[in-house]
Amino acid sequence: MEKQLNNNMLSAYNPWWGSNYSSINKSKFPAYYNKFYKFSNLKSKGKFIIINTDYNECSVKQILYKYVNSRKSRENIVYIPFENLGYSDVISIFNEIQKSPAKLDIFVSGIDPYLKFSLDKGKSLFNIINNSKSIRRLFISTRFLPNSASNRHLSKLAGGANHYTINPLTFKEYLTIFGKRNMKNYLATLPIIAKSDSEYIEKVYSQACKIKDSGYEHLFKEMFYSYSKSGGFISSITEYNNKGNLYDSIYNYKLSLMREFESLKISNYDMEKILSAITNSCGSIYTLDSMKQDTGISKESILYYYRLLTDLGIIKSVLKFDIKEHKKTKLLRKTYLTDPITYIAFSNSYNNYSKTEIQIQGPIIENIVGIELTRKFGQVYTLKEGVEVDFFLPTLNLGIEVKSGRSNYNSYHMKFPKNRVVFNSDKLKKENGLFEIPYYLFLALI
Repeated sequence: MEKQLNNNMLSAYNPWWGSNYSSINKSKFPAYYNKFYKFSNLKSKGKFIIINTDYNECSVKQILYKYVNSRKSRENIVYIPFENLGYSDVISIFNEIQKSPAKLDIFVSGIDPYLKFSLDKGKSLFNIINNSKSIRRLFISTRFLPNSASNRHLSKLAGGANHYTINPLTFKEYLTIFGKRNMKNYLATLPIIAKSDSEYIEKVYSQACKIKDSGYEHLFKEMFYSYSKSGGFISSITEYNNKGNLYDSIYNYKLSLMREFESLKISNYDMEKILSAITNSCGSIYTLDSMKQDTGISKESILYYYRLLTDLGIIKSVLKFDIKEHKKTKLLRKTYLTDPITYIAFSNSYNNYSKTEIQIQGPIIENIVGIELTRKFGQVYTLKEGVEVDFFLPTLNLGIEVKSGRSNYNSYHMKFPKNRVVFNSDKLKKENGLFEIPYYLFLALI
């Protein structure tokens, strides 16, 4: 390796070259990452993008180090920490890589979705990477989920690459890792229900009844409360489980998020106002005009920031379904945070962060339900004609209401939609076409 590349330039960026390499694999969360994230495609040739939505980057580092450790030889491996380098440094390193007569495995970590420079400015880097004959495999890790504009940047950088996304754990995934063995074993015996099944909700209800009869229901409820507090990021889960409070995880998450905005030259003050406004309106009809009124930020800036938060995988939208025209629209009606910890970080109810006993209230439950539905079924809609139906899934013709306590279900006197379900805290019953299912059982089964 020393003969092939400029050792003075690259050795600082390749930890496995030094005598301290043995300590690199020691991470705060290795057991969880190694247990859950399986990257079978990591050994394939070509280009591979690992998209990490977790605020702690050690997850990707752990995967890369694990791969390096599996190699018989660590020669011809180059690691480039983009987050610690300037644009010119990266260009210099890739120029140096081009001189190597050997085929190299290149790991690039810490690329933000917008690459911190425009496509025009980055053309030389794209050309070097895509035309280099020295690159055998190219692995890129980026901090957030790339969509729309940001996805075009990464696609240009690594055309034809395989993508693998590290998202926050869903509640069901959370159960498979952190649930008690008897509960996990029982859950594994239940058949998976295809989301295209015409009897989907009937079968979910049937399985929920089986869980209730099994005597394990209280375990699912306890796990949901735990998940609601820690969220789905491995980093926040372990910090919460180890310390019993959320202060460190929330502080680290907000600090990481603000640094990300700062690197994109975005106003932290504006972004915090927008995220707080979205969080504290959770569950209500809340449009871009409402955000403008509450934050005092211009409509143009609101639209830009909203698209950015969507691109970064921080928020997801719920759109209007027009009942009269019986068709989908693109009109924004609600917005949800993709992980409970984001909700807690920006909610007025939890702004002292040091609370160890968080009250699991209706809005955070609805937020979790909304996000889990979008991850399972894609775009979700809402209905309102006199009364509101929280969520509508057109593919199942299914309307969903989230009720955390005793509420009147008058919205289900509507003729549309045909299939209806209410998520509540403990009721499990079926009557006149209306299903009532505890939210913690439904989310464990979808």
